[in-house]
Amino acid sequence: MTGREKIEAAFSPIGSSKTPAVICYDGIHYREHWDDLTNCPWWYAQSYDIEHQLAWRRDCMAATPLDWFRLPFCEARHVREAASIEKRADGIYRVNADTGHAERLYRPNVGDWSPSRREAAAARRKPAESLEQIEHAIPIEEEFDE
Repeated sequence: MTGREKIEAAFSPIGSSKTPAVICYDGIHYREHWDDLTNCPWWYAQSYDIEHQLAWRRDCMAATPLDWFRLPFCEARHVREAASIEKRADGIYRVNADTGHAERLYRPNVGDWSPSRREAAAARRKPAESLEQIEHAIPIEEEFDE
């Protein structure tokens, strides 16, 4: 059975003995296993260039034998046409030619823990040392106001 036939059969009244193989959160899978799935640079996933998007997605789909994949959206044509990727000494940037705005791109970390989120999580793991710290750590919801 093809992937489509497996999925259709799974939702049919008769059912199916064949189970389609899917990943509900494919973006997480691709982020966590990027170097195993594609030779494309990491910033292709954040590029507005459709050829970059097609390149890494083809690699990932070929390396992950799934019976479905998510169809992503893309930015509007005028946004894509104004955007370019620049490799600078201090990093990778997505630059808007219309405005000159340059947004630095960062490679996603495994587990999606950015350095600032990791530091914040470490600070939260420190046990409270006073009643005031405990009270501050427990959010008190305001009364419901109809």
